[in-house]
Amino acid sequence: MNLPRYVKTLTKSFDEMPLTHLDVLAFTWMTYFDMTAIEGELPKRFAEFRHSQFDKDLEKLHQSAVARMSASLARAVMDSPRYRDAILLRNVETYGERNIQFGAIAFDVGGCIIIAFEGTDLSSTGWEEDCMMSYSDEIASYPVGLQFTQEILDSTDKPVILSGHSKGGNIAVYVAAKMKDASRIVKTYSFEGPGFHRDDLFAEHPEREALVTKYIPKGSMIGILLNSNAKSLVVRSNSVGIFQHNAMKWNIRGHDFCYVKQLGLKSRILERAVNDWLNRLTDEDKKRFVDLLFGALGEKRIRATSLVRDAVKGLPDIVGAFNKMSEEDRAFMGRVVRELRFVSPTSKKKAEPAPKLISE
Repeated sequence: MNLPRYVKTLTKSFDEMPLTHLDVLAFTWMTYFDMTAIEGELPKRFAEFRHSQFDKDLEKLHQSAVARMSASLARAVMDSPRYRDAILLRNVETYGERNIQFGAIAFDVGGCIIIAFEGTDLSSTGWEEDCMMSYSDEIASYPVGLQFTQEILDSTDKPVILSGHSKGGNIAVYVAAKMKDASRIVKTYSFEGPGFHRDDLFAEHPEREALVTKYIPKGSMIGILLNSNAKSLVVRSNSVGIFQHNAMKWNIRGHDFCYVKQLGLKSRILERAVNDWLNRLTDEDKKRFVDLLFGALGEKRIRATSLVRDAVKGLPDIVGAFNKMSEEDRAFMGRVVRELRFVSPTSKKKAEPAPKLISE
């Protein structure tokens, strides 16, 4: 059973059955809808959106490649005896300025507030901000996430749960670690959020790390990246490869995910290869690579624009941009790509050490 089907089976209120991590994921997925048209209507109960223009436009408003399944989930939430009285308190979206793609929603579910952070959309801006995580302790979304959380905390005395999928999970964990006063943050969920450039994020508040739970699929390709000391639970998925990142397809039995003991072999190979690759590069090299790559992809910064679709459509321009690079930059890009080596974690053969690249 997947999440949309699970939501449709629920009839008990939160008083009858306490909030679970599956509930939190259902609310978190709402962050992928463009809600700018309804911001003036908030706060509002989910049930009040049913059969509205927003309801009718859900497929068009979704910010990823799984619009139909996500719309089905959203309508199930609006109809569900469990979720329909939850209140969508506030929505914020910030896009394009300072290489930022940020979204967050606050929900009142009765006994607590859920603050959910949006993951990466299909724009080049969103992907560029993700790549910045590889060489920087800070990205533009972090201070915006801290500010939004503080504003919600100031507006209520209820306990708060932080959550996010993909980059949103990364932001949720960052906010949990860096809030000045996190005494009312009772739990943080990261649904396949990547780790961090640094491995001591919770150095100032180590006690907060115990409140973080991270879920990653068996074939994870995103949640395994960068440094993460959070407790991770591995979930079975009906999808394959990168499509396992879609948490709508994670397997559910009863009121919990279906778990496996460890990551799949391909995921472990990828984890080792990519993280070793990133560790071999200097931060200066990673920044230079990202700047050159996204400079070649162009200046498209339109909300919900598909990076893949635009890359294919604009392939001649992209190739032309690469060709216009200096010989030195093209050689640098080639050396960085060649540094990536895939070695099985079960193999006794070690990868040959590679010289570090140093930006000129």
